[in-house]
Amino acid sequence: MDLRFDQLPHILYKPRETYEKIRPDVEAKEGILIAVILITLGSLVSYGIMTATFGEMLGELGPELAGVVAVFSLSQTVFTIALSVIVLLVVALLAGWMTASWEKTEFNREKSIGLVGYSSVIDMVQTILMAIVIAAMVPGVMVEGSVSAATSVFGVIGIIGILFLIWSLWIQGTAVAVANNAETVKGIVSWFVALILVALVVALVMGGISLVGMGAI
Repeated sequence: MDLRFDQLPHILYKPRETYEKIRPDVEAKEGILIAVILITLGSLVSYGIMTATFGEMLGELGPELAGVVAVFSLSQTVFTIALSVIVLLVVALLAGWMTASWEKTEFNREKSIGLVGYSSVIDMVQTILMAIVIAAMVPGVMVEGSVSAATSVFGVIGIIGILFLIWSLWIQGTAVAVANNAETVKGIVSWFVALILVALVVALVMGGISLVGMGAI
């Protein structure tokens, strides 16, 4: 198994050509491993940026409370990493199956997971960039306490989120399309539908867990 880290930058701007280049040798376990590496790296860098930015504010809470918040934040980061990897793989399988069914080709589970694993480079870039934007803009808003400034920040974050959604649909939809010998547009539509379905399931499960937790309290 040879991890093709050298191809990651190319995936961001010429995904189909890059996926077709690595497709013959890519394996599912390779995709899983590289997804874990990239998502973990992005999350840890984001955690470091947030800690460096808001660490002084945590210090004002007192050592004990600051320690509790820090541990909770780190545990949330670990949970997010695990959930992100699982969701990525589930969406890859569902979108790959949908794409193959639409194209009337054989569903290639191995290549779908393998190529989608490489597509998680877009998730890493988004996580880090969002952390940088928040770290650069939010502290100033907190100092000002201005509603208009807060609205502007949320607007910028929203716009960046939409742009990354479109970008990631292209990157990850192309991955399942190439994996299953389908047209790019079919992969993109299948990825979008699969992403919505999985997101709804995750939201329902998390909401149910929260309700159970509140009931226990």
